[in-house]
Amino acid sequence: VAAEPGGCEGKLSSDKLTQIVRKEGWPASFRPLMWANCGKTLKSKALEESGITYQSLLAFRRPSQSNTFVAEIERDLGRTLPGQRGPRGEEDYFSSEEGRSRLRNVLLAYATFNPTVGYCQSMNFLAAILILQIDDEEAAFWVLATVVEHILPMYYHRSLLGLSIDQAVLKDYLCSEMPAVCKKFEELACDLSFVSTNWLLCIFINSLSWDCVNRIMDILLHDGDAQILLRASAAVIKLMQNKILACRTQEDLLMVLKPKEGALTLDKGKAIEAEQLIKVVFTALPPIQDLPQRRARLDQSLRDKLRFSPHVQLAPCPCGGI
Repeated sequence: VAAEPGGCEGKLSSDKLTQIVRKEGWPASFRPLMWANCGKTLKSKALEESGITYQSLLAFRRPSQSNTFVAEIERDLGRTLPGQRGPRGEEDYFSSEEGRSRLRNVLLAYATFNPTVGYCQSMNFLAAILILQIDDEEAAFWVLATVVEHILPMYYHRSLLGLSIDQAVLKDYLCSEMPAVCKKFEELACDLSFVSTNWLLCIFINSLSWDCVNRIMDILLHDGDAQILLRASAAVIKLMQNKILACRTQEDLLMVLKPKEGALTLDKGKAIEAEQLIKVVFTALPPIQDLPQRRARLDQSLRDKLRFSPHVQLAPCPCGGI
């Protein structure tokens, strides 16, 4: 199904709303509506061009070759945000019949919508975030599809090509802005992707507070581009710079940036706060200049390494930028 990149309604792109979403984030009472708006363009195009509806995707009888996706989805349902309360305060929502059913339906519908991608691990976390905040299964699906198809293109593909490109961009950006940190990673033989893969694919849900995740998602869906994820990653590293530079071994570094339990913490165990993170993103770090051009330069070299088809186009979403 062809659709305009991004998917957020044009009326959300005014300078005033951009200022609000970056400075304060959407008010909690408006967040479900604002997020759901981002799936409306793709929903309309799917219906107009192919007659596809969410209900038709759920009713589709899957061929036997899709059984792998079904098995992977079922396995990951039980691993999705254990203990997380539901949108109306329900205990351990994704262990409940309603929570699992909603999550299963959204993920299976996407595997049917785009069988080339099907299902990729970490999509369950993105879907869960959307279900919890929007509290509307169908709306959550169309936003998920918009993110996977257009806002984070090729992030969730089996090759992880889009993710690999943006991780290379992030590494170059860090080496430019924080060379001492970059050198520390090299000294300890720790590739940035060891930690950034989870941050980017799971939208920090396993690493930061819900307040931080909501603010990042507000900007991601409004701007329609991954730059906020890259700059938020850089902001986390900047905030944790002292702890990173104090590490003596790779194990120390991974314990700092990839703790086994709980969210990332600053000195004395203090959590990273949403206002603190967003302030660093927009005041202490410059925008990543020429992001489309950087991606294009890396695109071909990574395709060559992966022997990836040149006919699959990876284009950055042009519906906004930071």
